[in-house]
Amino acid sequence: MNRKVWIISGPAGVGKSTTAIWLAQSMEKSAYVSGDDISHMTVSGRERPWETERANDLVWKNIVALTDNFLEAGYDVVVDWVAFWQDVKRYTVHWIEQGVEVRYVILWAEQDVHVQRDQHRPSDAQMGERVIILRN
Repeated sequence: MNRKVWIISGPAGVGKSTTAIWLAQSMEKSAYVSGDDISHMTVSGRERPWETERANDLVWKNIVALTDNFLEAGYDVVVDWVAFWQDVKRYTVHWIEQGVEVRYVILWAEQDVHVQRDQHRPSDAQMGERVIILRN
């Protein structure tokens, strides 16, 4: 049976996590990989992945490593991350070569929906102007 990797992307506040978790829960054998959780694993000296290529690469390498482990164990994987097309192409080619079905989904909503959803997050989790930057 071919394994599947779903990459759920989109700007902050669009519902990536909610959608990704729902999708993973609807599958028979699945794992959920949160790029945000991986990004926040660094304790000190953290660089923001949207500001440096090195930090973005580190998050992707860890997403790939976890996903590889889950695929090897027979799980389908749902990745939740602000994933740009050039990164998806770069980091998924080995899965495609192995026969893994990769689906890249971008969620989208009107700008005011993104802003409102962000404002309903706890204050320490709000993205502020980054919502608009990522959307654009």
